[in-house]
Amino acid sequence: MAENIEKRYDPLYWRGVSTTFKGQTPYDPATALQNVKKPRKRYCVAFYSPLLGESSWTIVGIELMNELDKLGIPTYIIPWSISEKIDKIRFMKRVLPRSSVNLELEDIERYIRFLHLKVIIRLSHPDSFHVLYALREHIPALKIVGYSVAESDSINDVWVEGCNAMDQVWGTSLFTCNVYRRSGVKAPIHYVPHGVRLDIFNPQNADEKLREKLKLDHKFVVLYVGRVDERKNLPALIKAYAMIEKPDMHLVIHGDKRPQDLELIKKLGVRNVTYTEDIGIRVWRLPHRYMPKIYGLALGKKRGCHVLPSHAEGFGMTLVEAGAMGIPCIAINWSAPPEIIINGKTGFLIPVSGFEEVPSFITSGGKWACFEEEKLADLIETLYADPDLCREMGEHATEHIRKNYTWRKAAEWAFKALCELIEKSDEKLWKRLQAYRHIYKDKLLIHSSLID
Repeated sequence: MAENIEKRYDPLYWRGVSTTFKGQTPYDPATALQNVKKPRKRYCVAFYSPLLGESSWTIVGIELMNELDKLGIPTYIIPWSISEKIDKIRFMKRVLPRSSVNLELEDIERYIRFLHLKVIIRLSHPDSFHVLYALREHIPALKIVGYSVAESDSINDVWVEGCNAMDQVWGTSLFTCNVYRRSGVKAPIHYVPHGVRLDIFNPQNADEKLREKLKLDHKFVVLYVGRVDERKNLPALIKAYAMIEKPDMHLVIHGDKRPQDLELIKKLGVRNVTYTEDIGIRVWRLPHRYMPKIYGLALGKKRGCHVLPSHAEGFGMTLVEAGAMGIPCIAINWSAPPEIIINGKTGFLIPVSGFEEVPSFITSGGKWACFEEEKLADLIETLYADPDLCREMGEHATEHIRKNYTWRKAAEWAFKALCELIEKSDEKLWKRLQAYRHIYKDKLLIHSSLID
């Protein structure tokens, strides 16, 4: 078994294994890259990330690809998996083809030969960074970056080993960077946060008709957006809401409809609750560009708030999306949320009451934080009782997110990290990168200095 696992992470093991999907012609090395947009310069980087679906890593790969290209680094995507649907992707010219379901060494060699690939950035948890480990042995000049999160106070040896196999590690938050360093990661660690599309996540893109249809325009909406699992801790929000529910309050959940949560709602007698699934909005089928319609449900005449009751967050994408929409957010005062929420100004941070071991099925190990539901209930009620405060916090949140969490800002952090990674052999490239880094040096070092 150990031998098979080892082979699984070796690109040479998959040489000759080929899968052709219906409607596709067999892979031809001479023509496969014809439709790919050629780089303007003699170098490029690629994100090894998911391409289809609406996961946060999919969004991160696409948005950073676009912004890095604007900053002068030609950037592509190597998709985690390939399927028939890939032909429908509008940015196909930026998606690198390959010869089989699994990424093979010969594919990487072609990217290097035809596109001058210099860096691959792997988006996932560190326990899967080993997928690219063999590339370092076979192609030493190729740089490998691991881009990930930390959602507990420490990471185990498997995650540390995965990080140390990289030339660089990018953390989505200062919290992530510090956890990695304290846990024993020796590879260079860089802060590269996520961002938000301000043209999409704008209060003007809220759907007033949907709000009126659901009779939420005159109610204080407590909104939850996100995946529903043990880390996200949705039951804590349901319990807190049940303590303070009033006729003009409504709980809206845009997340998985779990039987245990429905049973809890029934047990606590929560009356005003709506799952977006019940109004025909399929959670994992809703295109990301339509998400302002969901956040807009909390922008009625009585406003509302977004609550992220997670035990821990490696970043907190919904916090920046809701903030950009002008919605105050509430989240735990631990891990990444304190980096995004300014307590008492753009939202509220829930005091930590203690820590508990991360469940065994979470691969990182370590502990995460807990809080008392009564504290969360008090913070929600504070916003409910003061509409002016709620509106003022929303305005401050929009200003804060627009200033600090755009994808352009995120790309500048990634650019800074790449400046230190790309070899100096390309003199013209290096001079340009150095000049850019000098321009942004002062403001980029402000956050870098906070990493232990």
